[in-house]
Amino acid sequence: MVNVCSTSGHTNFAPASADYDSSKVGLIALTKNLAKELAPTVRVNGVAPGWVDTDMNKDLPKEFIDEEIKKTLLGRMAKPEEIANSILFLASEDASYLTGSIVFADGGSA
Repeated sequence: MVNVCSTSGHTNFAPASADYDSSKVGLIALTKNLAKELAPTVRVNGVAPGWVDTDMNKDLPKEFIDEEIKKTLLGRMAKPEEIANSILFLASEDASYLTGSIVFADGGSA
């Protein structure tokens, strides 16, 4: 099982996004609890994307996005397929010794 969390459940606490942040904190906790409950039969992990270049973000002000990208070591948003690759890895046998883990696919936090 792979849950799609968010870096907002770990580092980005802001009053304007308290509802979103809270849901992602809960999803990270659920991932870790399910990993404990379902082991060793089912592996449960999460991917926490940072900014991803999707339609959801297309209408955000350019200045805001530019400031957020400056906080990213790779200096850009993720492509959706980069997040998909992280999910595929966690679902594969290549990640057979991972459970209860959250992979931060965030381009590096500055």
